[in-house]
Amino acid sequence: MRLNFRLRILLLFLIITIVPFAFFFYFSWRAEREALKQQLEYHLVIMANNLAESTYQFINERLTDLKFMTLSVPWTSSPYILRKYLQDFNESYPQYDGAIYVNPAGQVLADSNISAEGKDVSSRPWFKPALQGQYYFSDIYYSPIVQRPLLVLAAPVKSQNQIVGVVSPSVHLANLWQMVDAFSSRQQTFGQAGYAFIINQKGEFIAHPDRQKILKDNFLTEHQLQLNTILTAAREKKLINLPRDRAVAAFALVKPFSSNTRAWVVGVTIPEQVLYAPLDKLTRDLVSLFAVVLCVSLFFSLYLAHSLGQPLTKLLTAIAAYGEGKKPEPLPVESDDEIGKLNRAFNQMVWQLEEREKELIRSEKFKTAGQLAAGMAHEIRNPLTTIKGFLQIFSQQNASTNQINPKYLHLIINEVERIERIINEFLYISKSVKKESVNLNSLLQDLLMFCEPRAFQQKVILQRELADNLPLVELVPEQVKQVFLNLIQNALESMPAGGELKISSQWLPDANLIEVKVSDTGFGMTEETLAQLGTPFFTTKPDGHGLGLMLTYQLVELWGGKIQVKSAPGQGSTFSIFIPCSQ
Repeated sequence: MRLNFRLRILLLFLIITIVPFAFFFYFSWRAEREALKQQLEYHLVIMANNLAESTYQFINERLTDLKFMTLSVPWTSSPYILRKYLQDFNESYPQYDGAIYVNPAGQVLADSNISAEGKDVSSRPWFKPALQGQYYFSDIYYSPIVQRPLLVLAAPVKSQNQIVGVVSPSVHLANLWQMVDAFSSRQQTFGQAGYAFIINQKGEFIAHPDRQKILKDNFLTEHQLQLNTILTAAREKKLINLPRDRAVAAFALVKPFSSNTRAWVVGVTIPEQVLYAPLDKLTRDLVSLFAVVLCVSLFFSLYLAHSLGQPLTKLLTAIAAYGEGKKPEPLPVESDDEIGKLNRAFNQMVWQLEEREKELIRSEKFKTAGQLAAGMAHEIRNPLTTIKGFLQIFSQQNASTNQINPKYLHLIINEVERIERIINEFLYISKSVKKESVNLNSLLQDLLMFCEPRAFQQKVILQRELADNLPLVELVPEQVKQVFLNLIQNALESMPAGGELKISSQWLPDANLIEVKVSDTGFGMTEETLAQLGTPFFTTKPDGHGLGLMLTYQLVELWGGKIQVKSAPGQGSTFSIFIPCSQ
């Protein structure tokens, strides 16, 4: 299926505009998306690092408090004074749950809560390292005594550079959890859903918005991850997908607080749809921009296709009309561009062709007039020569009597009548007559009835196949009679020993024509004869003058019709006359 010109222009312009922009849109979208994705992911990593730093600062402050405690108390005082000091410390520093002082033997000498005084804690993991001069920072663990998670610190107490005991405060974890919760709240305040948490080396939650998960649920197990995977992501500042939660997480390491502690891992999660919402917005914005560009391109494509296609359509219509023999209206020349030049050239061509046609018609008229004049002179000269000869004979043989021989007189009259017939034929061609509505079937019936006696004498069978639905035609009845009478008489003359003459008519509605066929089974004609049919004064009859068929052809052409002839020697002839119907 071939596309018309307008559609091809439309598609071409769309391809020229849309395809490059589509490539530009795609690669721009990819670049912008990747840059924005890196920015968002980097922002999430920064958040995790900030929380890790805040956690480190929180614990570092506790260690500073511990150092201050070891240096500001006379630890050789009585247990009562030491207890009082520890109680004052708890009141001044609400970040702590309580504190105890232990002698080198492992016995608790003073307890801010009194309950542990006198107990032996030498088996506690923090006692020996602290007694050896190390600062101890424990993992968060669940204490069966207080029935909640605890974080224990421990440090040696010196007097005169000698270790005289160990002080061990326990950190109130609610402060750590509140710090993590506050971070999550700030995250949500900025429109970033998700939460922050802290896990230990085992993957256990030690800080989480849901307190029920602390030291009970394992992050690594929940998400089927390895600790090394998280540590690697933290070092390389990469995100980890959490398909179970449809989220992503960034991780950061909290620096170890002492040689005997393991680092904690801070995690910050955010739903994928929240993190990548700006990417979706970017995609929607670019798609909207692409749609706008597409609509604008489509509008201009339609405008261009119309502005180029309409003049060309008019031009093609005019060319087609001219090809059908209709005179087209002059095409408008509204600009000096290619379309205007093309219309101007077409108008010039039509004008030149019309002028050439007029010249050709004039030339043909002169040529035909010359042929007719020459033929007429030739045809009239023959009988005039005969008449002249008889008159010369008469003047020589009968000069004395002045009487005309009746035999010669009869021949002279025949030649004069022959001249008269020739002149009448030419006068009939040029005669101007009025058209009427003609019923061809009725006219053909009348002509056949007129020819029946001659057909009967020649033993010619007449056949009629006349259609009943023929429309009327606007013609001159006498001309129609002349045309078909010539054809019927020629057909009868070609069958002197009998034969068959068939007259048929039919309506061709698609072409709006009436076809009348005159067929005979006579002598037929050669190709040379067929080529000269309608030529003035061409005849194959000894006594013919060649004006009958010429008149027939000219009358049919005058009606706007045409004649087709099929014939072969010994096979008869068929004349098909096509007559336009009345509009």
